[in-house]
Amino acid sequence: MKKGRGILALAVALVAVLGGTTALAGSAARGPSGNVNKLCVFVEQHGNGVTLYDVKTVKEFKDMTRVCIVGKRGKQGKKGLQGLQGLVGASGSQGVQGVQGSKGDTGAAGANGLNGKDGLNGQDGASVTADVSEADQEQCQNGGVVVTLTGNDPFVICNGLNGQDGKDGNDGATGPAGATGPTGPAGAAGATGQAGANGNDGATGPTGADGTNGKDGATGPAGATGATGPAGSQGPQGDIGPTGPTGPAGSDGTDGKDGATGPAGPTGPAGPKGDPGDAGTIETVSGGTSTGSKQFTVACPAGKHAVSGGFNIQGSVTASFRSDATGDPTGTTAWTIIQSSGAALSGTVYVYCA
Repeated sequence: MKKGRGILALAVALVAVLGGTTALAGSAARGPSGNVNKLCVFVEQHGNGVTLYDVKTVKEFKDMTRVCIVGKRGKQGKKGLQGLQGLVGASGSQGVQGVQGSKGDTGAAGANGLNGKDGLNGQDGASVTADVSEADQEQCQNGGVVVTLTGNDPFVICNGLNGQDGKDGNDGATGPAGATGPTGPAGAAGATGQAGANGNDGATGPTGADGTNGKDGATGPAGATGATGPAGSQGPQGDIGPTGPTGPAGSDGTDGKDGATGPAGPTGPAGPKGDPGDAGTIETVSGGTSTGSKQFTVACPAGKHAVSGGFNIQGSVTASFRSDATGDPTGTTAWTIIQSSGAALSGTVYVYCA
């Protein structure tokens, strides 16, 4: 066998034997996640029929050839489940009532004025409607609505930005029914009622003579409340006042009856692609227990599974595979190697557990 072909055949054999093996005790490179992605060994080129092309983890002789196998990057993991929706914040408490102003002094009683004519009934005030439309991308990056009240400038209500995707959680309980939709526009104003007939003017009484000014008397008791005058016309709507300070939190109200199930809302847009998940902490166990002829095995701690393995053995190795603690290749909790030369148990087996 020629030297070049012998090394190539050995490299192919290493790939076949170490199909699931990603680490040796020899020269190996680890990626940022702790996984081994490069394996390098030394191949004996000059020896007898037993040691020729043996694989070593150290270079014992000058004419030994170094062979490296580089693993490919694995496929990207699946996207994680979307995190649960955050809880609704508590309502702000009611603001403190302002201090009542002091009562003014009672003014002097004025002379009785003439009865004026009854005014006509004022027209019904204009109805107030709310126009709600969807906000564009410039107004709200994450969607929202534009609300316009009759006689007022429109204002924008934007949705909050999506929070960072949480880790996969357990399936949550069924969420509450969706919020009630916006109120529809008010109906058209009713027709104006007919004006009442004008009352007759009262006769003008004679003007009394001016009396002498008397001394200021003591403040009299408050007079009786006068009759309510006719309603004046509706004034223009005032500007929206500033938000009051947060009042104390109100006591919890009694639970209302369950409302009818609302219609299903539209499907939300797909969330951003999640980051690759963490492979978890890798634990290395070394040693070896005989599980057959020139075969020995090292097992993971209870509750963990083998993700890779390796060895540091004197002589040749014909097999290196994942197994159970007895060397059964159908298991997944240990790592087993089989020697073809060298003294039995003449080295160390490594298993990487997660």
